[in-house]
Amino acid sequence: MPPAALETLLTGLPVVVRSDSDPLPDGWVALHQLTRDPVGFAEFADGTRQALVALGGADLVDHDLDRSARSLSVLRIAGGLVMPTLAIRAAGGSLRLDPADTWVTGAREGLLLSVPPGDVLPGGSPDCADLEVLLRGHLTDLVTTAASRSLSSAALWGNVASVVNSSANLLGARHPDLGAAGRDLADQALGLPQLAGRWLRTDGGGFRRTTCCLAFSWAAGLGEPAPCGDCVQRH
Repeated sequence: MPPAALETLLTGLPVVVRSDSDPLPDGWVALHQLTRDPVGFAEFADGTRQALVALGGADLVDHDLDRSARSLSVLRIAGGLVMPTLAIRAAGGSLRLDPADTWVTGAREGLLLSVPPGDVLPGGSPDCADLEVLLRGHLTDLVTTAASRSLSSAALWGNVASVVNSSANLLGARHPDLGAAGRDLADQALGLPQLAGRWLRTDGGGFRRTTCCLAFSWAAGLGEPAPCGDCVQRH
């Protein structure tokens, strides 16, 4: 992948390539503090919880609101990791996400990444190796950290499967020239053991997850109980 083309692609992704000498800015943390540290994840989830309350979810009982916030936090974090990894791979490049050298901050729209220049590479083979590394590493850590007695790992892996599928859809909509490659990578990733049983194909060839992300329960508190488009509750 030509460096200029990679730079153009990065302008539309939630990834900042920083200088090696840049200090860690206020409000940013190392990636492992979200994926491996229960305290760091809880702080991120509390930010999600506050956003849900601000949007009108205060009438939910604390138990349901906390479950929704933890689940949607996994969606937000996974989306911030999967989308750029998939997009850069589809374009022929490679993104490495070192747990200590990758910095993250949570914006209302999702997760923003900051990586050193050596972690965005212009070359790479056209398979889902980067996504597989992400699933076996950061996302396994994230699901393990976020899961609790009231929030199963099966539902959280369903969130990850949903993110993989929707990232391919979004990439195809924003960059039609990368749509086919992105879809092929996503389908390869959806076939990996971590996501087995977390989704299925509908009769029409669409994607349906086998669990609910719990946005349904939060939206129900707003009088808008429509489930997500790929939710098991819609079918």
